[in-house]
Amino acid sequence: MYALQANARQVDSVDSSSKAIELMKENVKLNDFDEANHHVFMADVFTFLKDCDADYDIVVLDPPAFAKNLAARHHAVMAYKRLNQLAIANSSGRFAVHLLLFAGGGSRILQWRSDGSRD
Repeated sequence: MYALQANARQVDSVDSSSKAIELMKENVKLNDFDEANHHVFMADVFTFLKDCDADYDIVVLDPPAFAKNLAARHHAVMAYKRLNQLAIANSSGRFAVHLLLFAGGGSRILQWRSDGSRD
């Protein structure tokens, strides 16, 4: 929504939840944004980014907690790493990711340039 508010020419939103998709559409209408600039895709983001041939200026990731407890943290970190690599591959500019490492704790926002260096 921030990108639409900042007058982005096009915003693509991806979520695997039909409820989240409907809420996104409703939010665009409630905020009086141009619906023609917002494209929604109900898809697994890993598949979407893997199959996507778009070259985005900015990619913002806000994935769910991939780990429900500390024991699953390693697998979650590996999933975030794969997701970040896909985002870098589809971005000519920058991307930001909000990480919720595991349910119940630890949240960080990090930014990287497409060359993999961190801001």
